[in-house]
Amino acid sequence: MRSAWVVVVALVLGTGIASRADSIGDIKAGNAALARGDADSAIALYTKALGADELSVENRVLAHENRCNAYRAIEAYDLALADCKTAIQLGPEEAFAYLQQCIIYNTLSDFDAAISNCATASRIRPDNIDAHIYGCAAFGNKGDFPRASAECDAALRLNPADTTALENRGWIEFATENFGAAARTLRGAPEVFRGLHRDIWIFLARMRAGDSEAPNDLRKAPPVTDPWSVTLADFLLGNVPQAELRARAQSGDMNREKGCDAIFVIAEQHLGQNSDLARPLLEEIVRDCTEFRISEQVVAAAELQRLDRAK
Repeated sequence: MRSAWVVVVALVLGTGIASRADSIGDIKAGNAALARGDADSAIALYTKALGADELSVENRVLAHENRCNAYRAIEAYDLALADCKTAIQLGPEEAFAYLQQCIIYNTLSDFDAAISNCATASRIRPDNIDAHIYGCAAFGNKGDFPRASAECDAALRLNPADTTALENRGWIEFATENFGAAARTLRGAPEVFRGLHRDIWIFLARMRAGDSEAPNDLRKAPPVTDPWSVTLADFLLGNVPQAELRARAQSGDMNREKGCDAIFVIAEQHLGQNSDLARPLLEEIVRDCTEFRISEQVVAAAELQRLDRAK
């Protein structure tokens, strides 16, 4: 999902610093460090600020929220949750802290806790689009697709062009076999996704909908910049064998993520051919890909449920 989905997530850091103490400079420096991706330095700066007695309650809440964000960035989830809970104890109406807890619980597959925290964040800040986006993801991860769609729709009412909301609604439509709708929704997303490239998702949706023109349109799609997406497209167009696709997934960076992508597109190809070879691949995605490719894992789980119903 957003820059971390993940997630991963590009969230605006808290503002409204009221105190003029020296510790405010540490908080600001921590914000700058986190913005440039230096979470360790950010944590040290927030910790230094929190060690000062002169911080107001408002600024102490801010430092705990932002340190939660920094801990989340390095996947220190227990420490992140501890900071967010402290922020909520000091300021019970802090939507940002609840939102971060929603994201963390989603990552940890505690979807009920994620849903509860996103609902609270949304109640406090009805205009917070991220609360709806991550609420959509949590409901989708839980398999409650009607409520997931409702949350995505709420996000899109706030911003009809939001990439993550469109991506989430698209893979939910895919998971519920609304393949034509999925292709239309994903086509409206203005950016390349965190995982599979948009054009590949659109191709898969159109093929599952029986659209014979999908291969020609994938060949004519605007060129993508990353070689891995080119490899996936070449596989789907019949230019790269399965064995070579899997071998390329193990080369370079992000091997686990690319491995999940490869298994997913191979499984979808088998599903389109009504082949029994799809099931073990889908089971592998559900078992191994939650941390790396949530949308693919959710779709794979839905595909397995469909196969079970068809028995």
